[in-house]
Amino acid sequence: MTGSHPPSPTFTVTYCPEAHRDVLPETWISLFGIIIPIVCRLALPNQAQWFVDLVLHETKWCIGRGWSWFAKYAGFKCGDELEFAYQFDGTFLVKRLNICTPFTFVGYEVAGPDLMTDFG
Repeated sequence: MTGSHPPSPTFTVTYCPEAHRDVLPETWISLFGIIIPIVCRLALPNQAQWFVDLVLHETKWCIGRGWSWFAKYAGFKCGDELEFAYQFDGTFLVKRLNICTPFTFVGYEVAGPDLMTDFG
């Protein structure tokens, strides 16, 4: 099939704001690091996007400048599990794995953490 891409290579990071940057896994970098630019975009499910730098800190690749603003906007908390899916165009789609996001419809919550108490 022309124009199709292989599945997005993903990795998971545990967010730690005290580190001021999060480290990209060495195994992921060894497989895909050659194809990513030094300046990348991070995108949230709501399509908000930030430019960030990838920097070499000692011997590890990290997310550098722009990361703290992105994380603050996204509301990440220490210990959040974040999944990064590389899109082959310099963009990583980032989503938090350890939350249940409520969906709303006409002002009513349809799904969320209190779903079982509402119907049980």
